[in-house]
This record gives sequence, structure tokens and C-alpha cells, in this order.
Amino acid sequence: MNKKWAFVLGCLLFTIGLIAQSNDWQKLAQMGRSFYEKGEFESAYQAFSKSKELAPKNRILDNYLAQSAYRAGKFQEASEAYKRGTEKKSDTWINYNRGNSRFKNQDLSGAIDSYKEALRKDPNNQLARHNLAQALKKQKQENKQKQDKKNQDNQNSQDKNKSDKQNQDKQNPGQNQDKQKNQDNNDKQNQQEQAKMGKEQTDQLLESMMQADKKAKEKLKEKEKSVGTGKREKDW
Repeated sequence: MNKKWAFVLGCLLFTIGLIAQSNDWQKLAQMGRSFYEKGEFESAYQAFSKSKELAPKNRILDNYLAQSAYRAGKFQEASEAYKRGTEKKSDTWINYNRGNSRFKNQDLSGAIDSYKEALRKDPNNQLARHNLAQALKKQKQENKQKQDKKNQDNQNSQDKNKSDKQNQDKQNPGQNQDKQKNQDNNDKQNQQEQAKMGKEQTDQLLESMMQADKKAKEKLKEKEKSVGTGKREKDW
């Protein structure tokens, strides 16, 4: 803001202050409309703001205040003024304008709600329908960008962990060799234990077979001895 404009704005605010002291909200409103028609939207906004302070229940001032704030680039203030207007008067264009203010203020969810409300009041409002489509499209794009960024962050994290592990392996080759050696020793020990268990089981089986064969031979000898002596068994 240059010095000339700062001086003009200072004079304007001083004039508005004097009028405000007279409690004449109508003069302030007329001044605001005059500034608005000249394209001096910041000055119009200041005048309508003071007028609204003096006549807080005047709903027409909310619309003037919202329009001047919107044209002056004060989108948050415009949205709040449009909201006050919708609380007092359910008009499709008030909701439409409030949607525009929210859209400019990067409040996509709020803009979508306002456009939907405008269409509920007037389903034939093509401007509200068009802007609703634009807001939904932009919201979808932003959600996709957020999801892509999240996926990329996860991928970067995985790549970093993999890279850190590779660097650790390079910096500690002896440690990895020790791990591999320990694993090999464990595998060898397991194989030896399994072989030992297999041998013990085989020995036990052979011992059992030998014992059974020995008993069979002894029984056969006793039978042959009994036959050789000529003894007969009792005939019951």
C-alpha cells in the first residue's frame, strides 16, 4: 500500500467514524453503495461494516456487506456475512454467493454444502449446479493428490529402510558372516542330532530282532530235545 492510498484510506475511515458517531447508519450505507458503484470495494466494505454495527438487525446490510467483502477479496468476511443472510432469509442466491466465497477461501466442503443448499431452494439454478460440479472435481483432485503423496511417503520410507539395511550390511560384513556361520553350525548340529537319533532307533530295532531270534532258537531246541528222549505227552 503506497502512501497516497494510505492517506486516502485514513481520511475515509475518519469520515466514516464521524458519521458513525451521529448514529446515522443510512448515510453510511449510502456512502458504501457509492463506493461500491465506483469499484472502490475496500472503502465500501468499511462503510457497510460501520453501518451494520449501528443497525445489526438490518438484513439488507448483510448482503451489501457480503458483496463488498467478496469483491474486496475478503472471502472469510464475505462468507460470514452471507451466513448471517441465510439465517434470516433462505434465498438461493445468498447460498450461491456464500458458496463462491467459501470456494475462494479454499473451503471446498463448505462451498459444496452451500451450492447444494442453493439447489435445494432452486433446482433450476444452473450456476450453482456448474459451480458445485467444479467444487466436487477440485475436491476429488485434492483427495487424489493427498493419497498419492501418502503412497509416495510410504514408498520412500520403505526404500529408506531397505537402503539403511544394505548400508548396515556393507559396514558390518563380519557380523553378517558370523550370523551365517552360526546358522550353518546350527544346521550341521541339527543334522548330526537327527543322524544320531536315527542310529539309536536302528540299533534298538536290531537289538529287538536279535532278542526275538534268540528266544525262537531256544524254544526250537527245547522242542527238539523233548522229541529225542521219546517222551510222550499225556493224552487227556
